[in-house]
Amino acid sequence: LDVKSKAVAQRQGARPEVLHPAPDPRSEQQTAGEEQMRAIHPGHWGITGMQLKELANQVVQKFIGDRENPNVYQVVDEIIKPACLARHVSYAVLLNPDGKECSTFATHAWFESFLQFVRDVEQYFLDFETRVFWICFAANPQTWAAERLQVLLGFTAMQSPFAIAMEKCK
Repeated sequence: LDVKSKAVAQRQGARPEVLHPAPDPRSEQQTAGEEQMRAIHPGHWGITGMQLKELANQVVQKFIGDRENPNVYQVVDEIIKPACLARHVSYAVLLNPDGKECSTFATHAWFESFLQFVRDVEQYFLDFETRVFWICFAANPQTWAAERLQVLLGFTAMQSPFAIAMEKCK
């Protein structure tokens, strides 16, 4: 019933029909993704060095030409978000659905060269390919709506996946 029909029905004492929104097929995927993220300890939202290297290879293929040196924002927007959108999980959980325990917390700058970041991390660690990194652009779900992401990230710094992962990586 439309709003006018509902008002008329109420005045006449009839119980108006309750309208329900049509099911949104994305809602089930979003819910499943949120549940999967919550089921895995934030300290297990890791990505291996080999997986990071494979992402770097995708970056090289995607950005050949004018934009051969993309920053982290561009990589997230053009590779990570599209890859994760259907499942509504983080890139790390997309690659490791049961989670992967992190051994190293890696920080980065969003405007830095993504490829330089990967080269720097690779050069620093002798066991780079097998080491498991917690990196926010891979660990946190980049496709979630801001209000849902805020709940996941916590309302204080110490509740955040960042703090939990740093503690786990000690």
